[in-house]
Amino acid sequence: MKDRWMYLLFPQMCLQQVISSQPDAEQLTQQPVALVRRSSQRHIWQANKAAQNSGVLADMPLITALCLCPQLQLLTIDAQQQAQMLNTRASWAGQFSAFISPDPPQGLWLEVASMLRLFHGMDSLHRHIIAQADAEHWSVQTGLGQTPLAARLRAHLQLLPATDNHDLPHLTVAQLQQGLPLSPEETYRLQRLGIKRLADVNRLPLTALSSRLGTDFSQRIRRLLGYEPHPLPAFHNAEVFQQQAHFIHEVEHSNGLLFPLQRLLQRLSEFLQRRQLSTRQLNLQLSHRHLPDSEWQIRFAHGEYEHSQLVFMVRHFLEQRRLPAPVQSLILNVSEFIERERGQKGLLTSKAEADSSDGENSGQLLNRLASRLQPEQLLRLQVQADPRPEQASIFRPADDLPAAAHLHPGSGTRPLWLLPAPLPCPAPQQIISGPERVCSGWWDNNTVRRDYYVVCQATEPATEKQSEQLLWVFHSPQGWFIHGLFS
Repeated sequence: MKDRWMYLLFPQMCLQQVISSQPDAEQLTQQPVALVRRSSQRHIWQANKAAQNSGVLADMPLITALCLCPQLQLLTIDAQQQAQMLNTRASWAGQFSAFISPDPPQGLWLEVASMLRLFHGMDSLHRHIIAQADAEHWSVQTGLGQTPLAARLRAHLQLLPATDNHDLPHLTVAQLQQGLPLSPEETYRLQRLGIKRLADVNRLPLTALSSRLGTDFSQRIRRLLGYEPHPLPAFHNAEVFQQQAHFIHEVEHSNGLLFPLQRLLQRLSEFLQRRQLSTRQLNLQLSHRHLPDSEWQIRFAHGEYEHSQLVFMVRHFLEQRRLPAPVQSLILNVSEFIERERGQKGLLTSKAEADSSDGENSGQLLNRLASRLQPEQLLRLQVQADPRPEQASIFRPADDLPAAAHLHPGSGTRPLWLLPAPLPCPAPQQIISGPERVCSGWWDNNTVRRDYYVVCQATEPATEKQSEQLLWVFHSPQGWFIHGLFS
């Protein structure tokens, strides 16, 4: 029977992510740092290698840890932050499995039997997961098993995958306590019964096992060995993107927010690319010690999803802003998404050309201009359904998404270059096409009655260098007028 489940264990997940979100993350990795839970701040929860070298260990009283290492840097985390970090990894793992189930505080179950054909085998899938985790600078321990608990046990104990469950009965009670896990009361009962290995548990009848060790323990053993199904709750991706970063030292300058935002924007870019989406607005919430939270909105003229472009525009936005007070933490929230436009590519299109298009390049140009200019300085021309040429288009802010206009083009040809105001002219001598009648504007008391023609007119007196120009003219009750030029 092949392994169906893979368990991903992220040891020190919270400590690594909290450190990586600090502006001085590189310096902190060399200093002794420990993490404490907000609900239990009297004991150390996780410690990095520098702190462990000074004698600081998990579950150690905080006073003892500070006595052993006076320069110990303390970080705090709450349950909401911890759940968000695990959800981030669950969303990341969606590229490897169709079914993911979180196992708080630091684990994930992945159903992998259905993914072997896609990844060409278990070894290839395992290499993909390890490579992607290394790219994120995440330490991960993996375990494979026929049951979810068997995979979890092997990940915690770092056991090699087995073809069946025959290796499980040889596990000791201490190993079960580390990977199953066992409560102190259950461990005490096993010791009282003289049980040293899982094989000793299997010799007991199920009724005796439940009566002596409890129904919960009996159920876990049956699920571990595959005698009973183990239903798991499925993880569903959030409809919005929200990530936060807490700082050890308050950030006093807006440019100091760029480093933690780079990691958050990297996760946002991955979030958008997995869903084939882009966004036109980022929401930043800054938390201060003595002032109410500040809320900043970063709007784009065109939908964006690439990490480099997001960082570029956020950098220019921060350069133009001043913090009202030092920042203790920030939250990046994105709730408005648009589908990415996909154009048709040629059969022989190169990868570089396929990764970009004229639409994306023009959108990036608009975003770069918007990051440097004021909103009123960057406008876009929007077509509107009005037969009058001077009313057929209007200027809108560049970040204002244009609505689709239902246009009914006339039978004539119109130039792109219109004069600011019609110029009087004599009656044309050479008419190319026309007339195109425009009789409209009654709804806003600006009615026009015109017959438009495309005419040809000499630009110079009759000489050898004489050239001709195509003009767009109209005839009205007031006479003849030039309204546009053709190139």
